[in-house]
Parts: sequence; structure tokens; C-alpha cells
Amino acid sequence: MCLLNATNGKNWIRQFKGKKYITCYKIVQVGKNNNGKYFLVSEIMCHIYRAGNNFSDRKKQQLSKSCNDNKYFENGKPYWYVNNGIHVFTTLQSAKDEFGNIYDYDDMCEVIVAVRCRPEDLVAYSSIDKEAVFMKVQLEAREFDRAIEKVKKKNISENAYVEWSPFYQEQENK
Repeated sequence: MCLLNATNGKNWIRQFKGKKYITCYKIVQVGKNNNGKYFLVSEIMCHIYRAGNNFSDRKKQQLSKSCNDNKYFENGKPYWYVNNGIHVFTTLQSAKDEFGNIYDYDDMCEVIVAVRCRPEDLVAYSSIDKEAVFMKVQLEAREFDRAIEKVKKKNISENAYVEWSPFYQEQENK
């Protein structure tokens, strides 16, 4: 997932002045490792999401080419194409609209989770796409458990879960 039509989001974030957190939404998939332990993953970015704080791979918060961001102009206005960071949907409806369209293969293990984002961790925002990028998001334990239970209720085959990979093992050990 990459964010198009992005700005630094300063105007959007003002509406949350005085709030500690903003609720946003992330589409993840449920996986199962070799020991039968469940995990949540964003397959596109190969990032495991745990209950608690989850940190992005961005080197700095500011939009810049050094973070693999690209600036472009449309109708004379500057926008950014943002690659790195934790990409979220800013409304539940925008997440639902994209549900089933992100992953190319079987989406039986796909689920939407609510994440808490701090306004000061915002990297970029797109009013067109109703998406944002943050440096860090928080996934509450009950939301983590709810996501796994929701997928388990589908009674999908063991082969439908995201396969554990050595890359995930590296993240697990961090």
C-alpha cells in the first residue's frame, strides 16, 4: 500500500487537537506459525502487527526523498507519493471499500482492525483516499484477539492462513 495525493496533513490533524489518539483502521491478514501461534501481518509490507505499539520502518517523520517519498505536482499543487511508514485508513468505510482488493490471493484470512494513532506521529494524509501514514500505531490486545477469533470462526483450512517465513522470524526476534 502506498499513499498518493498526500500532504503533510497539518490541516487534517488540527481537528484532533487535545486528543491523545485517533482511531484509524488497518487491513491485515491472520497467519499461523509452525508452533500454531497466530499472528497478524500486512503481507504487502511484510510487517507483523503485535498487541501494543507497532513502529514503522521510516527513518524520519518528515516527507523526503531519503525516505523513498516522491514529490509531484497536480494542478499546480504539491503532493507526495509515500511508500514507507504504517499506512492506515482514516475511516472505517474507506477500509471496508478496499477490503478484498489489497491482497492478490485468497482473502479468507483478511480482517480489518482498529488501531490507535497519536496525532504527533502523523507523516502524511490524503483527503482523496481517506488514508494516512504514521510512524507508530497501537493495536490493543482485545482488538488483536478479536481479529484472530473472527478469522477462526470462518473455519478456513490450515493452508489458507498466511505462511510463516524466515523474514517474520527476524521481526519476531527484534
